[in-house]
Amino acid sequence: MRASYIFRLSVFITASAARAGCDREGAAAKSLQGEGITDLRLTETPDGSYSFTGRRGEESCSGTITVDLGLLTNDIRRLLQCGVPAAGASGGPGAGELCKSVYLGQGAPKDLPKAAELCAKECEGGSGIGCQILGLMHLNGEGVAKDPARALAYFVRGCSLGYGGACANQGVLLRDGLTGPRDPGTAASLFQKACDLGEPEACSNLGAACYLGDGVPIDYPRALSLFGKACEAGAGMACGNLALMYDEGKGVDRDESRAAALRAKACQLGYQQACGKGN
Repeated sequence: MRASYIFRLSVFITASAARAGCDREGAAAKSLQGEGITDLRLTETPDGSYSFTGRRGEESCSGTITVDLGLLTNDIRRLLQCGVPAAGASGGPGAGELCKSVYLGQGAPKDLPKAAELCAKECEGGSGIGCQILGLMHLNGEGVAKDPARALAYFVRGCSLGYGGACANQGVLLRDGLTGPRDPGTAASLFQKACDLGEPEACSNLGAACYLGDGVPIDYPRALSLFGKACEAGAGMACGNLALMYDEGKGVDRDESRAAALRAKACQLGYQQACGKGN
């Protein structure tokens, strides 16, 4: 079982170029539709990710999504934002709208150096999403020098401002030791905070930690609950992990039909590793 990654990384395609492009776009669409996004419009960007717009209920939504299809794993990372809260709300998506628009090229030409400048100002001014985007840019070397340590610093600030995605990304960097020695215990605490702030992938990451005993004691019932919460919120990998627990009978009675239904849902949400496995 592997915990999901929610930050954007370089995309490595192992299938043929034509098939991979189709599969990635389809997986991206399924993942976003699983989040309740309708009227979806996907646009592939030069780095292989997709920018998108759509609606969730009465709210307008936008963001980026990257799909990494591999022989053994499939990771989907999203930057999703819906609604237009009052501008300038500390840590909320209203603060950081200009930074985000320039970063995504929505309503303004895409300009990564300009986005970095705007996000730095907005992060300093209290925008959690500004810190989040700037952290992603430094993590991937988008318009700025690639610098995981600086990315971590921006995720730390974004998390302190109450932006769940930044907490989750901080946790992933610490869990995987991308900026220093691994610290799975602190990572688990950050995943819990992000999960409480409504980040389903963070709930899934914490579930994986509980399943594996990585930074926290092995706790199958807790892992089951966390995977269930994340799966219900549209995290395909969590549905796949939940299916595994029903297959294995860990923390729950074995139930092959329930496991099959969960694998089918994981596949529908874009988690390709669950597709074609007795669904």
